[in-house]
Amino acid sequence: FPSHDIGYRFLLNAAAYGYGPVVTLVVQLVQVPLFLAFWGVEKYGEWLVLTGVPLMLGLADAGVAQASASKCIMEMGRKSFEEARNTLRTARAYTTMVALLLAAVGIALAISVDWSTLLKLSSVSPASASVVLLLVACYVAVTLQGGYLGAWLRASDQTPVHAFIEGSTRLVDLCSLTLALYFGGGLISAAAALLLSAIFSAQYRDWE
Repeated sequence: FPSHDIGYRFLLNAAAYGYGPVVTLVVQLVQVPLFLAFWGVEKYGEWLVLTGVPLMLGLADAGVAQASASKCIMEMGRKSFEEARNTLRTARAYTTMVALLLAAVGIALAISVDWSTLLKLSSVSPASASVVLLLVACYVAVTLQGGYLGAWLRASDQTPVHAFIEGSTRLVDLCSLTLALYFGGGLISAAAALLLSAIFSAQYRDWE
């Protein structure tokens, strides 16, 4: 690449990777005081406990997206474009299967377990706890689909775009939660806001 292209790429990468940590810092600084201001310590604590259950299901990706990205980069470096496409198709099929499985597990857990009693939640009814768990499980299932896009962007030398999208997704989540809390929403409204945010971000990623 010409020198000015190298400089442009350097600035683009620096801006994209700088953007992500700044967004993460903003989210961490704003989110906790925001929840505490609208809900108080007890309700926010119960939100963390309840949503922690489905959020752990996000580990079901098992690093497949990262491994797929690394494999695709090597295949594209060897000009094995068909192999790279096959790797991405496999990664997409896997993440779709895992997402559907997570949604099914979320439904089963929401229906079969009294989470309010099990987790000793004093301000959340059993019905509300089940709905929140189901919504957050679906949120995790939708966000898993972003792993496939990340693998494709990194493999096609568009890592700054991936970093920008990831940071923007976290901002959209924060804005959705803020609106839900501002208008007096409870745990169900917050969980629904997260799910709608994930669906919006997924549609934007697909459009991109």
